[in-house]
Amino acid sequence: MSSAAPNEKVSMQEKIGRAMDKIGSKLNLEGKDIPLAFVYHEVTGIAMAIALWWGCYKTQPSSALLSKFSPSVSAKYTEAISRRSVALSQKIPGMKVNVTVALAESVILRASIKPITVPFKLWSAYELIQLTKRLTASNHQLA
Repeated sequence: MSSAAPNEKVSMQEKIGRAMDKIGSKLNLEGKDIPLAFVYHEVTGIAMAIALWWGCYKTQPSSALLSKFSPSVSAKYTEAISRRSVALSQKIPGMKVNVTVALAESVILRASIKPITVPFKLWSAYELIQLTKRLTASNHQLA
């Protein structure tokens, strides 16, 4: 990238490129790492979705927790679950009601914990990229 003089206009693309170079050099990341990082990010997300769906199926959080809340909260939650499970059962014909309810519960749970899961998926993708680089480097040294 060219270095711009103080009075020279710099394109947004060049500004982003410079910022990415600074961040990438500090974090040991390169442009070629992006596709694999994307795969790691998505696989982590899918694994979390499946785990939450299975967890909701096994624990049935709505029936266990609703008794602890006020009737108005309980009614709103039940309405949200009903709406979501009806929509899902229409999209996936033949699915059992408890599986559909567990899926609806997991969708609501995932939406509510998104401020935690998004940074976790970014962090895990970064750590997996670094692990991949270490393993690749050690394999090259052995060869």
